[in-house]
Amino acid sequence: MKGLRITIRMRLYFMIAMAIVFMVIVGVMGLRGMNQADEGLRTVYEDRLVPTGQISGIVERVMDNRIQLVTLLRDPTPANVQARTRTIEENSREIDAIWSEFMATYLTARESQLAEKFTADRKAWYSAGLDPAILALRNGNAPEASRLLEQEVEPRFRIVRDSAQDLLNLQLEVADQVYKDAVAHYVWVIPPRSSGRQK
Repeated sequence: MKGLRITIRMRLYFMIAMAIVFMVIVGVMGLRGMNQADEGLRTVYEDRLVPTGQISGIVERVMDNRIQLVTLLRDPTPANVQARTRTIEENSREIDAIWSEFMATYLTARESQLAEKFTADRKAWYSAGLDPAILALRNGNAPEASRLLEQEVEPRFRIVRDSAQDLLNLQLEVADQVYKDAVAHYVWVIPPRSSGRQK
């Protein structure tokens, strides 16, 4: 009987020890899972949501530059040329600053390719369209500025806009995948409770 009691006691100790080890493992996995979920959400904010705002800000200023030029052609007086070209220059400086911040964030391989394309498209829009049109207006050559608007500024603007849209679409795609991965891992570690009552 004494040996039997020892055997039963040892089994109980073993079962309790195993239960404690199991709870520790589950707890560690839970904490790790929540940390990974938090990291995924942080990535969505810092590497996707913030860049989305930056790209949107760039597009807004590019569109405003186009509007400034179109409006300027309706009234190409020296005073109006000076005022609106100053706005265009301010927008361009802000675009450069925002773009530098965007390029400092984490970029995927695909994102780097799209960023390079956007940089090239925007540079071509300025060098072949916007800058020559502004120069023509400053020289009092409104017909040449109008020609440049139709043949260079507008077509190249659409290219820049589409390049920016590709970058925005990528932000949404990557953010959606990161979020789904984080949520899936969190649910795997801590399954959702059933809303129904047990009968």
